[in-house]
Amino acid sequence: MGLAGSARAIPAGPRVVTGISAADGVDGADALGFGAMDQSSGDRPTVLVVEDDTRISDFILKGLRASGFGAELVTTGREAIERLLEGDIAVQILDLGLPDIDGLEVMRELAERGVTVPVVVVTARTDPRDRAEATALGARFYLTKPFAWRELVEALHSCVASRRT
Repeated sequence: MGLAGSARAIPAGPRVVTGISAADGVDGADALGFGAMDQSSGDRPTVLVVEDDTRISDFILKGLRASGFGAELVTTGREAIERLLEGDIAVQILDLGLPDIDGLEVMRELAERGVTVPVVVVTARTDPRDRAEATALGARFYLTKPFAWRELVEALHSCVASRRT
């Protein structure tokens, strides 16, 4: 059931832990759970955030940048496909409910074009069929909104580490 050697990657059922808020500590890397990431070495993996809800994307971007990640935002599926085809993205955080095309379609098109950037799905969808389809299309993690920040952190670390090995 687990992906990439992690039984926690995609739990059997919807997992709603806690909402995200400024109280989760977006002011420091340790508070976010990333630990000490070397921000001076230039070794900053870039995370592409594909999210059309500005409240959520602003929070995620602020947290990623405070934690030493490079972070970029696109708000549509078509923009995500274009940006991922350009390269230099370590991992993508993908919402499924996008305004132009469904996030699952984004995954399908990227797979057809040979793009293998790890995907962390962050979505409000709790239907097991969506989870199963995302898994079949290669999602490494599937987190439901609201999500625990530390779960996202762990997922990103796992994806970045897997690309380095």
